[in-house]
Amino acid sequence: MLKNYKPRAIETLAQNALKYYNEELVCGEPCEIPIEELIEFHFGIIVQYRNLSKNGAIHGITVFEDSIIPVYDTRSRRYEAVYAKAGTILIDSRLLTENKIKRLRFTLAHEIGHWMIHQDYYKEIDELASKTSSDSDIRTEREADSLGAALLMPYGRVKVAFCRLKPKLTKEATVAQMAQLFNVSNQAMEIRLKTIGLI
Repeated sequence: MLKNYKPRAIETLAQNALKYYNEELVCGEPCEIPIEELIEFHFGIIVQYRNLSKNGAIHGITVFEDSIIPVYDTRSRRYEAVYAKAGTILIDSRLLTENKIKRLRFTLAHEIGHWMIHQDYYKEIDELASKTSSDSDIRTEREADSLGAALLMPYGRVKVAFCRLKPKLTKEATVAQMAQLFNVSNQAMEIRLKTIGLI
């Protein structure tokens, strides 16, 4: 059965994960969270880059059980099956370009969000082919987005940065500066600030 996570529980999960890995990620100066490092070294998750679809529509897949995953081979222009072990996050390799780094970072955070809170749900699903996070429903996607945002933009650090910048800048400039500081998109930062009640 799918557990329903309240916003406070999601915040606590994110804070605990960051604190357990490196307490400075929660208590230190506001800055970019090393999300791929956190995923690989704290959670022991393997991150692999592949073309996940022909058109780039799928950004990431979390593998909960050993599975065969279809990926797109650009040379042969067709899909091929690859084996992925449980505890793997597959990221679309098109996100590795400089102008998509913020999307890449949020996708990584979103996928580790699935790993942290939806493992039991996916392990209950009968069909092996459905045991990846790309087959999620709206609620699981929203929860993974919320947890990903809380990991990339920890509450305490965001609040400190906001209090330092807000008196000096317009709302738009504050959002832009904070997005740059945390290496996330302006849209992600604005949503985060609204979610935690700062704007």
